[in-house]
Amino acid sequence: MFSLFAPEPPRPSKPVLAILPPRASCGPECNHQQQSPFYNKLPPELRNEVYKHIFTGETRELLSVEAHPLSMLLTCHKVNHEATNLAFNRHTFPISDNIGGAVFLSLRNATAHLTSQQADAITKLSYDQGRKYIQGDVKGTARILANAILVFPNFEQFEIRNLRSHNAARTHDFPPTNWHIYHGKRVSVTNKYAPHWFTTVLACSVDGRAYSWQSGERWSIKWPQVKENEYLHFQEETDGHGETVYTPYMSPSAVGTMRGVQMCPCLCGNVEWTSVDLVQEHGRKIAVNFVYHGPNDRPLPTFDEDIMLKIKLGPKAIVLREGVAPLDPVEDTHKNTSTSFGYDANEEYWDGLRSRNGGWIATSRIWWRSLTQGAEANRLPGSKFFGEGDWAQTRHMS
Repeated sequence: MFSLFAPEPPRPSKPVLAILPPRASCGPECNHQQQSPFYNKLPPELRNEVYKHIFTGETRELLSVEAHPLSMLLTCHKVNHEATNLAFNRHTFPISDNIGGAVFLSLRNATAHLTSQQADAITKLSYDQGRKYIQGDVKGTARILANAILVFPNFEQFEIRNLRSHNAARTHDFPPTNWHIYHGKRVSVTNKYAPHWFTTVLACSVDGRAYSWQSGERWSIKWPQVKENEYLHFQEETDGHGETVYTPYMSPSAVGTMRGVQMCPCLCGNVEWTSVDLVQEHGRKIAVNFVYHGPNDRPLPTFDEDIMLKIKLGPKAIVLREGVAPLDPVEDTHKNTSTSFGYDANEEYWDGLRSRNGGWIATSRIWWRSLTQGAEANRLPGSKFFGEGDWAQTRHMS
């Protein structure tokens, strides 16, 4: 049953985007910083270069307001009025993980305090998805990308940040499809060098799963690495069915030369594609990149077979090792019968057989042996070596 007095939904503990205090209007008492050498001696062109260096810093973490790159806008009215649009155009705004499911509404509420010029000046966003790329849970990243395109009209660059795994071999997910694709070279090389989670994010963003794009608004995925160049080659082969397949190969020398080509973090020796362009039908283009961050790789130690067996069998397992010297051959003790090898039973087997047959002497012998089997020499009177006292009786009964 609906109610007009429904409780207000809980708000995220952290802001979705970095929120700066609203600037006050510059009245007649505003200080125009005429005595500052920054404004008296530096021309506007050099001041813009200083602003770009500060607002486009490599500090990507969302720190406190005092250490935030945009905090320079709060130093004085002169800087605020002169560099606000440039700051919002150059700075990469991180999106918090507390954005929730209503991505479009959260982004609109986070930018409601901005002016239209400030909101239109935002061109770069980033989102830290942690280790979700290893688990394959990347649909939320696709929704953020699609809704950011709708909210920010001049949005040009989206950076996906991944937390590096402690084990280097687990940092990369392997595509489920075969590298040898019969339907063209472009699909084949994309499945080999682009991570599967990355192609999933791109596909969900443009094919209607994250947002239903209408006619004239649809997007296409353009890989800048797929070009006939000196780094990318295709080797034509024939499989077992007689079909022609193309095996792609990209040289590691493309790292640092071509855009979006890095060495794979799983230490396999292959390259990995980390950048792509989304191109809309009317010409709008958005660059999507992903980077790894976090501590250095700490690979797991190499376990030998003994340690792996103890892990599987338990800490009390006894691992038998191969001897260092060959054993002397012994005579075969197995007795052949008409159907199989004969079984040379031990004393325990014969005691059990006598007990089941009901012999009282055998039963008494088993009872006495159970009492004296673990006894020490100082527990029984007499000498065990010479067979004196109770030890003689024990030997006689056994």
